[in-house]
This record gives sequence, C-alpha cells and structure tokens, in this order.
Amino acid sequence: MQREGAVRLLSSEGHVIQIRMRLDLDQGPEITFRSVGVNRATVFTGLCAQHDSVLFGPIEHEEVDLTNREHLFLLAYRAFLRETHASMEAAARLLSTYQKQCELGLVDANEITRGE
Repeated sequence: MQREGAVRLLSSEGHVIQIRMRLDLDQGPEITFRSVGVNRATVFTGLCAQHDSVLFGPIEHEEVDLTNREHLFLLAYRAFLRETHASMEAAARLLSTYQKQCELGLVDANEITRGE
C-alpha cells in the first residue's frame, strides 16, 4: 500500500492499527493489535530501506497508474517478494517448532512420521 495514499487516509494522528501474529510454543498462536506509526506500518522487512526505496519509488512517490506497465510490474513484484518472504518466515517458524518439540522429547528426530 502506498504510505502517502491509502495508509495516510486510514491513519489517526500518524498511526494505524496493525495486526501482530506470533506463535508461542507454550501458549499457542497469539494475535494482538497495536498502534504503529504509518512509516513503520507499511515497511516490508524483506528489503533494506535503500533498496526498497530505489525499487519501489515510482509507486511510493507517485499516484499508482494502472495503465503504466512499470507500476503494474512493481505492484506484482512487491506482492511476490512479500509472499515469498512470508512463506520463508512460516517455514522457519515451523522448523523452529519442530526442533523445540525434539528438544522437549515430544518428537523423535530419528523417526520418519507422516504429516497427519
């Protein structure tokens, strides 16, 4: 989402409400809502600020033009990067959970199991 467009319209005093999801191995999934500044709410953490700015400047600092091929590409590319990053984070969390279960003796790391 464009920080200067939709996010600013949704903000109140420079903040928006963001969902935070976290997996606690003892308590299970935890979902909280928190107020964050608009500059942090739209930050995709998969790229450093410099590369994000260079890559996505045309759709961040201009009104998105759905007839502009570059804008369409950048919107698709950002979505692809975000989804890839989210999938990799989910895989890392799953691996971490499995390793913790092995450490606690809940799962035998040497036994092949079906994912039922």
